[in-house]
Amino acid sequence: MHIRVEYGKTSAMRLIGHLDLYKTWERLIRRAKLPLEYTLGFNPHPKINLSPALPLGFTSECELIDIWLEESLALDMIDSALRTSAPPGIRLKSVSEVLESEPAIQTQISSAIYEITFLEFVSHLEQKIAALETSSSLPRMRRGKQYDLRPLIEQIEILNHTQGDFQKLKLQ
Repeated sequence: MHIRVEYGKTSAMRLIGHLDLYKTWERLIRRAKLPLEYTLGFNPHPKINLSPALPLGFTSECELIDIWLEESLALDMIDSALRTSAPPGIRLKSVSEVLESEPAIQTQISSAIYEITFLEFVSHLEQKIAALETSSSLPRMRRGKQYDLRPLIEQIEILNHTQGDFQKLKLQ
């Protein structure tokens, strides 16, 4: 049985890296006493696929994980078992069955939506966003390599905020 779990990664888990999140899910499934399927071969691994990694320190409202089970179970039973076994920082949203022929989650995700909260006031934010939207490139250097980040930004908008709230951006 192939299932997909939609979950949120809250602030209690924001400093957990991708590999540790994988181990957390492996333990969560074992704690829930679900019949996890393993790969064949000399060194079997659990059949679990996480959605693409979040940067360290980020939280998320919608993460995905694919899990293969050795036997078919009722979805509400799986959902209940996972919810009672989930550690603080993982908020389950839904559990659904996935066709075996469906491609891996990593190949299905084409973009992400980020909400950025500025902890300090950014003056002239509207003008800076307008300049970014009209620019043809946004060059950045990382580890000695030049990158253009502009093609990665599909949409950017300033979220409304009231007096005293932090400024926020929504990027896709």
